[in-house]
Amino acid sequence: MIQPVSFFQTSPSLAVRPAIKKRVDKPLNQTVAPQADSFVKFGYKDYFRQKNIDTSLDSTKISYGDPQAAKLIYRGYDIKDLAQYSNFQETAFLVLHGKLPTFHELKTFEQNLASRRELPDSTIELLKQIGKRYPDAHPMRIFETGLTLLGLNKSTIQNQLSGWNEEQHMEKTLDLIAKAPTLIAYSYRLQKGKDIVHPDPNLSHAANFLYMLNGKVPDPTVAKIFEKTLICYMDHGFNASTLSARAAASTGSSIFSAVTAGSGALSGRFHGGANEAVSRQLMDVQADTESNIENYVQRQVQSGEKIYGFGHKKYKSSDPRVKILSDLADQLAAYYRQQGVPETDPRLKWQKTGNAFRDYMQNDFRKKIPPNVDFPIGYLYPMLEIPVELNTPIFAMSRVVGWSAHIGELQQDNTVYSPLGAYKGEKELTYPIQHG
Repeated sequence: MIQPVSFFQTSPSLAVRPAIKKRVDKPLNQTVAPQADSFVKFGYKDYFRQKNIDTSLDSTKISYGDPQAAKLIYRGYDIKDLAQYSNFQETAFLVLHGKLPTFHELKTFEQNLASRRELPDSTIELLKQIGKRYPDAHPMRIFETGLTLLGLNKSTIQNQLSGWNEEQHMEKTLDLIAKAPTLIAYSYRLQKGKDIVHPDPNLSHAANFLYMLNGKVPDPTVAKIFEKTLICYMDHGFNASTLSARAAASTGSSIFSAVTAGSGALSGRFHGGANEAVSRQLMDVQADTESNIENYVQRQVQSGEKIYGFGHKKYKSSDPRVKILSDLADQLAAYYRQQGVPETDPRLKWQKTGNAFRDYMQNDFRKKIPPNVDFPIGYLYPMLEIPVELNTPIFAMSRVVGWSAHIGELQQDNTVYSPLGAYKGEKELTYPIQHG
């Protein structure tokens, strides 16, 4: 039988959300106190596993990654079906509202997003200054700064301490989703000394981003493939960045602060930042004409370096997003060939290197490690001619939808995230008081 355990400190003024209350009997320190020595000696993960204790941090109805079935579910729908049949706007509506939109709801939602894409003049001016002053800053750092700038336009002293308001939350959510692509495209072009390209309300969310980034309307096939990657990136349960966003939101902070917290966590190389690391890893392989993939991997392993894009804490056999994205890369390569693109073109070289690296790691490497979502993105985005330093900001651009949905879900019936930790430091030290 699963033993209930709370990760939250109790407080007379702190209401426990009903979804959790069923399994919360007493604080964690009381639950494990009789076996405190074992808890410290063996570590909390092994202790919980041995005692069959449910360590779920919270509950959600938004998304679920099923490791046994190798499925990712958004609001009850399989990601494979959404990537094949849906589009970004419809999937975003689903994630935010918990149901697929009607035709009228979808059109209204699309028009609402399109009308909000432009940035405030004050934000654009600040981005220009950042681009001039920090031309080498990573786009992810500028994106995080930009999120804070967007918050300035919606923040007042009065509303900072105001309570939860669902309508205001949705207004800010729509602003964030609509403006995140503009923020990335504008800041990148300004860093490169280029003029900004204003949004086109007649283009889809995905196509408009590529238009603002490159200054030309994208090929419809290219835009559709890019859109499907955004659907795959939209949400994924309680990952590190979503947990960070929820933890920040649980304190009553603004959605802008919470999304910025999520973005900061996502940027790490062991989370969303891994997709850029994969691209640079493949660039190293392409540049090393004296070696092959096997030699490259062996050198990395022997030197203690990480091989990015392989293995997943949840999916031990197959990440459901990998096949979708790998198939998209193959479809894109086939489309380029139909358009007469030569085999020596860098876009096709990316696909060949990516496939060869994946096949070696999956079939020939001694551990036979399957790829995770970051690996196919690491060569698919360069095939779309997206600069590798934008890999992670684009991930964040899509995940803004998921973070916003989680923040809204949490605020409906909030409990402050305040987990307990096992203290292992000294307790009886004497302060050295000098006399005389």
